[in-house]
Amino acid sequence: MTYILITPVKNEAAVLKQAFACILGQTVLPAIWVLVDGGSSDGTLEQIRELQERHAWIYLKQQEAFSARQGHLNFAFGVWEGYEYARQIARERGIEYDYVGKTDADVLLPGDFFASLIRRLEEDAGIGVASGASYTLRPGAPLPSPDAIGEARFDRDYFLPYEMPDKRVYRRTALEQIGGFPVTTFAPDSVALAKLLTSGWRVVSFGDVGIYNLRKDTSIEKDRWKSSLLLGYESYYLGCHPLYVLISGMYHLTSPSQYNGFGLMIGYASAIVHREEKIDDRGVRRYYRITRFAKLNRVVATEVRRTLSRFLGS
Repeated sequence: MTYILITPVKNEAAVLKQAFACILGQTVLPAIWVLVDGGSSDGTLEQIRELQERHAWIYLKQQEAFSARQGHLNFAFGVWEGYEYARQIARERGIEYDYVGKTDADVLLPGDFFASLIRRLEEDAGIGVASGASYTLRPGAPLPSPDAIGEARFDRDYFLPYEMPDKRVYRRTALEQIGGFPVTTFAPDSVALAKLLTSGWRVVSFGDVGIYNLRKDTSIEKDRWKSSLLLGYESYYLGCHPLYVLISGMYHLTSPSQYNGFGLMIGYASAIVHREEKIDDRGVRRYYRITRFAKLNRVVATEVRRTLSRFLGS
């Protein structure tokens, strides 16, 4: 049950105490924990260095590659660098590991989070990556400690059936089969899922394993409207069919989603007008244009049948 852990950070001083307590309180500790700093200026580095002095398996990696575009690409660089650094440490120290975890600093995890997900991966060799059920602290609620998660007010986050939170445990063989963590202009976590699925792996979220976000998890951009526009650009970049974006936008408008459906559609239309970049991976584009479209149609059809059943039954 050996795993290594990657956590990208930037100006997380306000929540690092909770993040440290969460990882140190795990029933199974990572063999290596790499925190990748993306240019913090608020005391984050000092807190990490202080923790390093007490735990030899914790490492700080200061990110080297940055993009002028900011956002997803910088995040992707950070995660990629963190994993490569962890692999180097593992080789030098002779550490064998079978799983790779990735999480953020602004999240609380139950003490058996990694042990639970790794156990599921060990029980089912077809799962390439596992995650849990995501919740977010309600606005204005006090910041809870890791041992008081149940006392705080969290709302369940909404994900489509083929999506999953970005706090995950990857099977090492699966991750290495797809070339490690993708470095893409948009949506590196989504691209990783697409690559796993098209390589024959399953991606599974387990509802009995909680993930408790301390801030709303609307991708890199924390503003809901801007994150929705960004999702539109992301959909264009990934090669999504226009009808997929239209249906998805309408679905977000009628569901408890963290995204705004109008923002999604406007962002996608803007990307078309400006002829923005598309991912150069044909397999990923094909997945999003055909397979993902078919999956969304099945989800919508199921919801329509469910709604009609409730209406006719009332």
